[in-house]
This record gives sequence, C-alpha cells and structure tokens, in this order.
Amino acid sequence: FFSGIILAISALFNDTGGLAGNSSYTGAYLIFSFFIGGILLFVVRNVWRKILVSIGLIIILVIPFVIGARGAFGGLLAGILVAFFIYLALSGKKIIRVTGVTLLILSLVLTAFVGISLIQPTSRIHSEFEKAAGNSRFIFWKIALEGIKERPLLGWGPENYSVVYAKYFDPTILEPGEAREVSVDKPHNMVLEQFVSGGFIGGMLFLLFLILFFILPLYFYRKKIFSKMELALFTGLFFAYFLQDLIIFDTVITYMTLFVLFGIFTGTTLIFTQKEKIKTISGLKPIARTVHAIVCILLFIFSWIFFVHLPSKKAKGIYTLVSRKTAEKDFSVVASISPMGNGRDVGIIGERMVKSYQENIDTIKQDPRLIAQAHTDINSFLTEADKLTEAAPNDYALWLACAQLESFDMTSTGNFEDKAISRALSYIDRARELSPNDPRVYLVYGQIFAYQKEFAKAHDYLMKAYNLDPKIPVLKEYLDKFEKLFGTKL
Repeated sequence: FFSGIILAISALFNDTGGLAGNSSYTGAYLIFSFFIGGILLFVVRNVWRKILVSIGLIIILVIPFVIGARGAFGGLLAGILVAFFIYLALSGKKIIRVTGVTLLILSLVLTAFVGISLIQPTSRIHSEFEKAAGNSRFIFWKIALEGIKERPLLGWGPENYSVVYAKYFDPTILEPGEAREVSVDKPHNMVLEQFVSGGFIGGMLFLLFLILFFILPLYFYRKKIFSKMELALFTGLFFAYFLQDLIIFDTVITYMTLFVLFGIFTGTTLIFTQKEKIKTISGLKPIARTVHAIVCILLFIFSWIFFVHLPSKKAKGIYTLVSRKTAEKDFSVVASISPMGNGRDVGIIGERMVKSYQENIDTIKQDPRLIAQAHTDINSFLTEADKLTEAAPNDYALWLACAQLESFDMTSTGNFEDKAISRALSYIDRARELSPNDPRVYLVYGQIFAYQKEFAKAHDYLMKAYNLDPKIPVLKEYLDKFEKLFGTKL
C-alpha cells in the first residue's frame, strides 16, 4: 500500500508514469494498492492510522486520472462500485440484500453492453474511445483475431504476437494523423494475447486462472476467514484488474502483485484445510534451514544480476545511443551487456535511427561530415544486426529498419555498388517474407530498383505499396515524381 503511495507521488513529477516508467503500468499497480489500502482502512483501529490510510487512498485514486491512465481509472471506479454492490448483497436485511443483488446484476449487464459496443465500429462508445485513445487498439485486436483463427489450438508461442502483427499488418496504421504505435509486440489486451500465444488451450487456462481469483475470496468468506468487506474489496480488485487488462497487457509489476496475492490465497487455503499436514520452514533441521537459505539467496543474486541489473544497464546504454546526435555509436558494446531481447532492442535502435535520419535528411546531405558519420554509424549498426540472423529471424521491424538504413546510406553517399544493393535486398526480402502487407517494404524495393535505374520495376513496386494504402503521403509523392519524369512511358 505504501509503495503504491510512493509510486503515485512519483508520477506527479514524471510524465512517463513515475518510477514504473509508464502511466499504464503505474495505473495497473495502483489498482492493487488501492483495494489493499481499502482493506487496511477497515483493519486498523487507531484513528490516526485510519486518517493516514484515507489520505493514501485519495492519492492513489486520483493519480491514475491525473496521469491519463484511463483503463486503470475506469477499472478502479468500476471495481469500487462492484465492491459496494457485493457488500450490499451480503447484508442481513432483505431489502438491502435485494437492492445489492439487483445493482450487481445491472452493473454486470452494463459492463457486457459496454464491452460489446466497444468493438462495434458504428457505436458511440467505439467512437468516443477512438477519440480518446485513437484506433490503434482496434487494429491490434483485429490482427490478434486473425492470428487466433490461423492457429486456434496451440497458438504461436509466448511473446510471438509480433510475428502475427507482421504477417497481418494493417497499412492504415501508417496513415497521417494522430501519433500511433506502428511497431508493437503486444495486442494491448491480455486475454487476446494469451489466446494468440497459447491458442484455445492457453487462453482458457488463463481465464480459469483469473476465475480462481473470484472463487477463492468467496470460499474464504464461506469458511468465515474473510469478512464480507474483505470479500467485497478483493472481488472489486480483481474486477478492476480484469477490466483494465482488456485494453492493456500485464508486465512484471502486475505479475508481481498478482502472484503474491495468489500465493497468499492458496497458502491460506492449505493452512485452513490441512493444518496437521503442513511443515513450515521453522520445523526443519538447522542444516536444512541453512541450505534452504543459501539456495534462496543464490537464486536472488542470480535473478537480480541477469534479469534486473544487466537488462537495466543495457536499457540505459540503448537510451544513450539513440540520444546521441553525431558521436559515434558503439552498438556491439550495448548488445553484449545482456542477450535478453537483443533482436527487439537492436530493432528499436534501428527504428529510431531511421526516424532521425528521415527527419534530418536535408541537413545531413548538406554536410560531408554528417554524411561520413551517418555512414559509419549505419555500417556499425548493420554489422551488429547481421549477428542476429539466427537470434531474431522473425523480427520483421529489425530487418525493415536495416533495409531502410542501407537505402538511406546509399542515397546520402551516392554509393550504389552491387554489394550495397545486394545487402539492402537481403534485408528487405526477409522483411517482405514476414510482413507482405507493409507498404514500407515495397517503398524500399522501389528505391533500390530506382538506384539500379530499373525504373519500370521500381514503379511497379511503388504501385504495390500505393495499392495497399493510397492515403500514405510519401507514396503519392514518389509516384508523382515518376509521372513527372517519365509520363506514361513506364
């Protein structure tokens, strides 16, 4: 609860969500903090402690709204209402109990109605959500459904939504307008993500796991382990968590709180059902306790170094690289810090480089020193990317970025040698194999064949890109240039 207060306050001083680094992650954690705080409010007896907890609850409730964590704030409000209705439904007075049950049923019906309306393109709720958060999520969800249709039973494997996203890429996400996430590895819906990863089997197991969080508090209430207030608040917590999970994805920060609670619940079940069978750590012999402690410490040290410290150090190195303007970038040093996520990490660097060069192309072309520096940086990057052929074969965003960077290098240096052309083609061939519906792939093909003065072939590829989505301005610009230069001869 107090860590939630600290996280909430930190978000006021950082527009990326405070210590969690993202407003949505912060909001997800605060859902757990708020309802745990609510339980504390009814457990503590001291008046000053109640006042302190109440102040903390207000801070935690307000912050998701302030930082724009819409899913978490909406989930919190819905969870509070559900908790209140459940509390009424457990009342000893019949009229209050009937009122509570009625309100609970109505709230569940309303939730279902809102959910169905959300995915209906013609509904007002859909339109309002699109205005507030853009239509990217609807695109992500549609692509996820395509992936589920293709592999319904066992899915695509953990962390493979990016493969599905590439294969069923929707070009409309490249259209001008509001800022959008073009390259993603999550569908921003935890239920859909589990069905993509594990198919029907994995998805249903995930839903059953979530259902346990609603069943266990009820079980504890019936066994008189939980009061009705605790049952109401825990149910409200998981209802809020489930709602926000429909528009975001789980991270370490939510897995941590989720599994701690699950451990407490299952441990409580064992304690109250098998008291005579349980052997605690304190009941072991001294040598066994010592071994147990050493193993736990070693596991902690190993996990901290390889799963926290080194990836964090690598993330800092990536930030340093992408923030440099002209200094030489040593990509191999950053990649060697930790092997975790190398393909995606290098791909992110590549995407940032592409964006930076595209935004500053005129400035770079006018300065020989900047051209030379860009050439050095691009070749250093591509050398590192080439090492990931086996490690990241399915990361289309990485190979697309490689092709775009090689194309930029040829344009800025005027070097259109066969070796450079061949290298660019090898990258873009991989990208097209993984994502045949991305217009940017065919734009790069068009540029490469234009460099080789194969203008008819270049025009054909640009037309392929244009036909995928004619609303992307750069494609029209290229085709207008061809029309101006060649007329109808092509």
